[in-house]
Amino acid sequence: MSRRLARLGAAAAAGIIALIVVTIAICYLADALLAAFEAVPLSPAVAALLVGVVGLVLAAVIALIVRLLVRAPRAAAVPAPPGGDLNEAAAQLGGLVAQQLVSTARARPYTTMAAALAAGLALGVFPELRSILTGRGTKDTK
Repeated sequence: MSRRLARLGAAAAAGIIALIVVTIAICYLADALLAAFEAVPLSPAVAALLVGVVGLVLAAVIALIVRLLVRAPRAAAVPAPPGGDLNEAAAQLGGLVAQQLVSTARARPYTTMAAALAAGLALGVFPELRSILTGRGTKDTK
C-alpha cells in the first residue's frame, strides 16, 4: 500500500510541477509564436490557432511522459517448467490462480461474500449441480 501511495504522490508532484512549467513556458512560447506567425503573412486568428495546437501537443507529451513514469511494473512471466513436467506446471498455475483469488477476495470482501452465498444457495437448491461437482454421478446421495 505504501508503494501505491508513493507512486500517487510522485505522480501528483510531477503533475503539479509540469503544470507550473507548462503554464510559464506556454505563455512565453505563445507570445513568441504569435509574434513569429504574425510576422509571416498570417492573420492573427490563424496564428492564435497554431499557437493553441502547439500548446495542446506539448501538454499531451507531458501527460504521456507522466503516464509512462507512473505505470505499475508488469508482472514477471511464469517460467516454463524444466523438463516439461505437466504436474509441476499445473501446480504452479494453481498457485498463481490461488494468489489471484486471495488478492481479489481481500480487495472486494462484500462481493466475495455475495458470490459465496450465491454458490452455496445454488448447490443447496440444485442437487444435480451438487452431484456434478462432487463427482458422484447424477444421483443425489442423502
